[in-house]
Amino acid sequence: MTSATLQLIAIICMTIDHVGLFLLNEPDWTRIIGRLAMPIFAMGIAEGFIHTKSRSKYFLRLAICAIVAEIPYYLLLNGMNLSVTHNILFSFLFGFLAMLCLEKKGYWWILIPFLVAAASGLKIDYGFPVVLLIMMFYLCRKYLKKQKFCYYFGLLASLVITQGVTAMMGGWWLQLYAIAAFIPLALYNGKKGHRLPKYAGYIFFPAHLFIIWIITLFLR
Repeated sequence: MTSATLQLIAIICMTIDHVGLFLLNEPDWTRIIGRLAMPIFAMGIAEGFIHTKSRSKYFLRLAICAIVAEIPYYLLLNGMNLSVTHNILFSFLFGFLAMLCLEKKGYWWILIPFLVAAASGLKIDYGFPVVLLIMMFYLCRKYLKKQKFCYYFGLLASLVITQGVTAMMGGWWLQLYAIAAFIPLALYNGKKGHRLPKYAGYIFFPAHLFIIWIITLFLR
């Protein structure tokens, strides 16, 4: 399974999840399918960090997308009784910075607890478990890739720990279905495949939220 296939699976699952959340009164089946998206995207962030030719440009693209997505994200969540106030891309940004700290020599690792705390304190969607998941995926991909059993065990442990914490924090046990993302991630062969155009993945996130928001206006 290539990264292009994983990206497509994540996009489809995310879209189904958001349609269920904002348009269909949250049927369980849409939310269960949607649980697969975040771990796959988190792996994509770790992979992108490892393989990108320019870390600064990669971070900048992600940051711009996160900022733009705040507009439809706020419009959709306005009036909903939810505790999160910022979209998940900011959790991915903190995860990116955490990986940077892991890679640096010296005492950069001291900053990681502050990044984890900030991801939680700023009420970002998913928050610190995503930061931890991205770091764990990064360590698995970088140090366990050639040791298949250890690598698969690392992937599964990463999902069980972080999604268990997420489920317990919110008391929302459907989150445990995210552990099923282990299957497509374990099938990932490390190849790119025929990916979407370069910026399509970035554009899709805010764009699909805008479209869903417009649909909600017509349904009122």
